[in-house]
Amino acid sequence: EQRLARAKYILYLCVGIALLLFVVVSYFACGIYFSITQNIYALVSAAHAFAKGDFNQRVQLNTHDELRQISKSFNEMADGFVSLLATRNEDDAKLRAIFNSSLDAMVQINSAGKITGWNNQAVTIFGWSTEEAMGQKLDEMIVPHRYRQEHLDGMQRFLDTGEGAVMNLRFEISALHKSGREFPIEMYINPLKLAEKYEFIAFIHDISARKHSEEKLQLANMVYQHSIEGIFLTDANNRIIAANPAFTEITGYSLAEIEGKNPRLFKSGLHNQEFYQAMWQEINEKGHWQGEVWDRRKNGEIHAKFLS
Repeated sequence: EQRLARAKYILYLCVGIALLLFVVVSYFACGIYFSITQNIYALVSAAHAFAKGDFNQRVQLNTHDELRQISKSFNEMADGFVSLLATRNEDDAKLRAIFNSSLDAMVQINSAGKITGWNNQAVTIFGWSTEEAMGQKLDEMIVPHRYRQEHLDGMQRFLDTGEGAVMNLRFEISALHKSGREFPIEMYINPLKLAEKYEFIAFIHDISARKHSEEKLQLANMVYQHSIEGIFLTDANNRIIAANPAFTEITGYSLAEIEGKNPRLFKSGLHNQEFYQAMWQEINEKGHWQGEVWDRRKNGEIHAKFLS
């Protein structure tokens, strides 16, 4: 009986120790499990928040295992990404500043012909705000109706063949203002291959003022060429550089005969030196002179003329 009682005691003792060890192991196992689960949840939550745009999200784990190394790597990755993003945003800001400060209108469209870029000068030239222009079809915004089909055909031809009659060339054409009026522009179109699609950027300059000046010069030249009064021009050294047809008819000299020569070639000898000195003094002081002068034609004939 004593041996049996002792055996039972040892059995109960062993069972008790085993149960105690089981409880202890279970306690630590549960603690480790919950600790790992919480740390993993913290990592997952931080990753989800970062992916949604919270770039200030970081992970701080009070462990000394592999999860801590993972959190450290996550934080380093996040810091690097934020740094790259800041650099890219700075570069984008510089490009936008250059884009918007250009003296030429800069208009960008995609392969569907929709506007994807519209700088400040484009607003000034065409009258459409950036908000109004973005996403709209270019041909419906600034291309006069008579050119629209030609514009669409040219774009499609380039997309199909990679060749365009006006690509990478500077040319003049009429454009359409928001008000409906047409005005002349000078344009340069550059195709850009981005991934598998094309974008097109056009550099546009309003040449209304230049065209107006050219028209005035053409009109002045018509007056010059068709005037019944003889006109000749000299440079700063008083050398003849141009003469109109009426001058040739009056004097008998063609431009080829007198170009580069001094107008004293026409002197008749009837005026003294004081006459010419007084004439040039008035020209230098007042910027003009007019009066009657006796000159000599090519054939030697002396004739009177009113000169200014």
